[in-house]
Amino acid sequence: MKKDKFPFSLPLVLDGATGTELIKAGMPAGANVQAFVLDNPDVIKKIQTDYYNAGSDAVYACTFGATPRILEENGVLLSSREICMLVSKISRQCAKDRLVGGSLAPCGAMFYPMGDDTFDFAVGEYTEAVQGMEHYVDFFTAETCISALEAKACVMAVKKVSEKPVFVTLTVDKNGRTLCGDEVVPTLLMLASVGISGFGLNCSFGPDIIIGLLEKAAPYAEALGIQLIAKPNAGLPSEDGTFDLTVDEFASYIPRALDCGIGILGGCCGTDKEHIRRIRQCVDTHPLKQIKACELDFENTVCNTRSYALVDRDNMPTSLEISDYLYEDIEDQAEKYGYGLVKIEKGQTDALNQQLAYINAPIALCGDREEAEKFAYSYGGKTVFIEE
Repeated sequence: MKKDKFPFSLPLVLDGATGTELIKAGMPAGANVQAFVLDNPDVIKKIQTDYYNAGSDAVYACTFGATPRILEENGVLLSSREICMLVSKISRQCAKDRLVGGSLAPCGAMFYPMGDDTFDFAVGEYTEAVQGMEHYVDFFTAETCISALEAKACVMAVKKVSEKPVFVTLTVDKNGRTLCGDEVVPTLLMLASVGISGFGLNCSFGPDIIIGLLEKAAPYAEALGIQLIAKPNAGLPSEDGTFDLTVDEFASYIPRALDCGIGILGGCCGTDKEHIRRIRQCVDTHPLKQIKACELDFENTVCNTRSYALVDRDNMPTSLEISDYLYEDIEDQAEKYGYGLVKIEKGQTDALNQQLAYINAPIALCGDREEAEKFAYSYGGKTVFIEE
């Protein structure tokens, strides 16, 4: 999606924290958020109305964590579809003519070698939640993502159900890596291949680190036509549950974000309507800068979520057969080319997937095109198919 085709006006101001605001309003520790909201709809209506009045263009429906397995583990009897429908309807009533985003949290999928969940399982978990909220939201956002592959499953679920835009925001450490080791720019490239409209970071830290990490991704986002999103915490949490940045300190970073081309801004843990009011004041007076795009041959770029490489079709490695030692052969090729070229034949997707835990470099594919497409569907990266 080109930036001039982005469906909403920019800059776009999101909301602040929901969880910490619900706790302030009396939600007991350990309570299921959706159950509390449905039992106390006036509480979330006030929080979200306050955000709109402070300057939010969009709020997130309180559907974070409302996927089937998570709800079941929390003893919620209603289905994910029902919960997401009822909760997002409340936000729609608050919004009137303003925007509502459908919030999708990690669904708890554990992929090989950490667990036995399949990619299709994760897609199914998200699909039910998306179906519930699709009628009431204007866009979807996979937020607080700690696994890029799980985020891809979420995007694929949205695409099955809806034509509305989908955003993804990761939660990372100071080095810009998720808990699963995914890095910002390679993950952006992977998710661009499945049609996201916005990409960024939420939670994690305060605005200084978040903006710094996104600044490095900005030329790639510009080349891909994807809007950048920053939804940082109000600094770091203290022992008493407060955060270490004042509203003024938090707001002082917003001009830098706009100068870095970050067009979608909001707050996460510890932020409230006053943080959003200050963001609104800033975006109304400080222009959003257009960043120069990097040179990117996206069609011929391969990536996993840790690295990426350009496939030069005039200078390619010899194709590798799938074997027990494939990972060693790929690493040898990657030293020269930055990727490995794998020949995949009918029925070999599972065999190649078993090798992925040991393969550090991205891969290109040749051989059977249909099998290559089957593999690419659940691959934690972007591949390129080479006709032999």
